[in-house]
Amino acid sequence: MKALKLIVKGLDNFENKALDIDFITSKKVNSSEIDENVKLLFNSIYTQNTLSFIGINASGKTTTLELIENLLSIYIDNQSISFKSNLTKNFSNELEVTIYLYDKNENNIYMVKSIIKKDNVESRLYFYDEDLYIRKVNKKVTKKNIFDIEYYEHEQNREKLANSYLKSEDSIFSAKLNEIVNKRNKVFELINLTDMNFFAYYLKSMSNESFIRYLDPSIELFRIKDEAEFNVKNDVLPKFEIKFKNSELIHTSEIGDLGDILSSGTIKGLNIFANVFKVLVEGGYLIIDEIENHLNKRIVSSILEFFLSDINVNGATLIFSTHYIEILDEVDRSDSIYILNKEEYISVKKLSERLGKHDRTDRKKSEVFLSGIIDTVPDYTSYFRIKKDISKRMKEARNDY
Repeated sequence: MKALKLIVKGLDNFENKALDIDFITSKKVNSSEIDENVKLLFNSIYTQNTLSFIGINASGKTTTLELIENLLSIYIDNQSISFKSNLTKNFSNELEVTIYLYDKNENNIYMVKSIIKKDNVESRLYFYDEDLYIRKVNKKVTKKNIFDIEYYEHEQNREKLANSYLKSEDSIFSAKLNEIVNKRNKVFELINLTDMNFFAYYLKSMSNESFIRYLDPSIELFRIKDEAEFNVKNDVLPKFEIKFKNSELIHTSEIGDLGDILSSGTIKGLNIFANVFKVLVEGGYLIIDEIENHLNKRIVSSILEFFLSDINVNGATLIFSTHYIEILDEVDRSDSIYILNKEEYISVKKLSERLGKHDRTDRKKSEVFLSGIIDTVPDYTSYFRIKKDISKRMKEARNDY
């Protein structure tokens, strides 16, 4: 199941109370981009291999990624909605969600329209009403009409569905997802580890030297202790053995103490690479907040290259946020980049739409940003106010001596 479009209405902190995200291309696709920047679904419809969200601090990047992750988990990963999720904090009473999904096995496009309500007294979220629509994919499906509701047939309404087994926290689309349990895409996220130096995702294949040596060439050995007996699915956390070059000492470390031996960048890199491996195999979604945090630019480029290359045979999608515009020079398509600004409300718009006539491929995106065409750099008026205030306080401090 692949997401094509997500529309959310009723968001308190967003411009026009709405968020609109396209997972498919809106601009023309060149033949050289196929299977690298984009993946063909059918006809002239291509999914983006990466979606990036850029903005300065406090522009709403994390909030936006959390919303996307929460909703993809419901409609793709078949999770229930929860009052404890980040979805709760983004609306007051009622949320309207419309999502378009493509099922390759059935060759159908589904449109799910959901009304989600909040009950603050009972501390719960629930599906108040839903409608499920279906459209068979044929040659008449084009980029211009793919989301036109007139081409969809109404299949189910939640209130009229006589199903006592459907929980109020589960979408009616969960029945479709249950039918394809073995072929369902997964949603992996690292949002909760943005500022944490904790090794949370490990594979038995982590002992492969290519993982660790790329992140830290000084490490000669990194493996799970007693790996042959260790089962990743059990409840016992593993211990690790680490050996550095030019040293005979083998360190044994609990998983929670790895930060005392390995750098924060190495730990974050291992977390990311473990998830990259899983999502490339399963063809799902990987969501990373502040992808550059703790990592150097070359490693970030390598992560992007996994998704923007022919190794991405299963059409996996990387969704990430960043502060650093230079990273976007690695991303060719301006319709896969979203610009975030926040004054009173969070604004989320495609770079291609923001650039308009300035959208050119012969100029680095970082140069376009720095030119001032796109206002995603800190406000220099505020900067000079800070500078003036610091200068004033320094003078006052000197007078006190």
